[in-house]
Amino acid sequence: MTKEEFDAFLTHKAIYELNNFTTSSNEGVLAVYSYILKYEQTDSDHWSEGHASSDLLQIITYYEATVWDELKKDISNWSENQIELFAQSLLTAYPEVPERYKVSERIDFILFLMEKNILYKSLYSDFRYWCQLDLSLLSKADIERLAVQLEINEIDEVYMLNDRDPFAIIKKLMS
Repeated sequence: MTKEEFDAFLTHKAIYELNNFTTSSNEGVLAVYSYILKYEQTDSDHWSEGHASSDLLQIITYYEATVWDELKKDISNWSENQIELFAQSLLTAYPEVPERYKVSERIDFILFLMEKNILYKSLYSDFRYWCQLDLSLLSKADIERLAVQLEINEIDEVYMLNDRDPFAIIKKLMS
């Protein structure tokens, strides 16, 4: 989405202009951000059931060459709600964009947010309850980074929810 197309998009609804915090002119970032603006006020099922995940990852795939780095540059400008919705969309899976699709890239972005302390408490909780990704596809280094950020070694295994709990999976992958 070009800057001109994004500016035209903002004129469709006053709420878009009001909730616009991006400073990017990158086409991929603007496409991702316009999607978030368009759907941030919709029913939470849109986000929790993976619809947004599917749509946003298709946008990201289209703009793959530059979008991840550009998103990292711009995301701190976004509202907390927008950041959280985007992060949740990276953690969920949907049939069109399954749990094995771009796992490394998605987790790398989540780790970036955690390491920069951007909404850390929310992301910690979101990771545990929203993560549907196949974490076994991650490199050992990424597993270790996750373990550090999520403080996995400090959690007693009694508190692991079940075999599908991402914390339990990470702990298992570390051994």
